[in-house]
Order: sequence, then structure tokens, then C-alpha cells
Amino acid sequence: MYVQAHSRLIGPLAALGRFDEARREAEIVLRLTNNSATAVAGLATIDAEAGRTTDARRGLASLLERARTEYVPPGAVGAVYAKLGDTINQDIWLMRAYEEHSNAMAYLLVDTARVWHTDATVVKLIAAVGLR
Repeated sequence: MYVQAHSRLIGPLAALGRFDEARREAEIVLRLTNNSATAVAGLATIDAEAGRTTDARRGLASLLERARTEYVPPGAVGAVYAKLGDTINQDIWLMRAYEEHSNAMAYLLVDTARVWHTDATVVKLIAAVGLR
């Protein structure tokens, strides 16, 4: 199985409101990546978008715990906070992503899994990385 093939299906399925299918794909990615932090974040964002906030918060708590002892991509954490509607923590984690020159910055305008296009801090980040 190809991880990227399943990973790339998640966002479009969620955008179509097909959350159960998106969640199944996210679970496949989680399994294929041996529970990578990015996959955990992907599942948590789908859960948040589908209204499964308890599950999304559980995934977020797992990421924050892991971040104490291992690298967790800050853009992934910011995405979970964004889907949960927590713009303060979203901005904190996106600024971390910006400061480390994370490739997450390249997706600020195009990633369908993210909801941060109108946030003032994110609009500034979009300009700072040269996307506008």
C-alpha cells in the first residue's frame, strides 16, 4: 500500500463531507506510518471537522505529550487547533512552523485540511513566505 495515495484522499473526502471515508483513509495512514505524529494529527483534524471533538482532543493531547520527548511537526499541531477553533494556539504553533522554516508554510493557501486562511496572523504568514 502507498501511504501517499491514502493520505492524499483524506482532504478531498473531508471537503466533500464524506467524513467516515476520510477517517478510514486516515486510519490506514496511521497504521502504515506506525502512528506517526503527522498521521495522528491528520486523524485528529478529520475528527474535529466531523464534530468528533472528544476524539480530536484525544489526538491533540497525544501529540502534545509526544512533543515533550520527540519532534512533532508544529504545522500539524496548528492544523488540529485550527479545526477545533482555537485560533490562539493555532497561531502559536504556526509561528513555530514559520520559525523553523517548515514545509507546512507552503500549504497555507492550498491545503484543504486547513481552515486558517482568514486568520490575521496567518494572513501575515502567507505574505511573509511570499504566497501573496
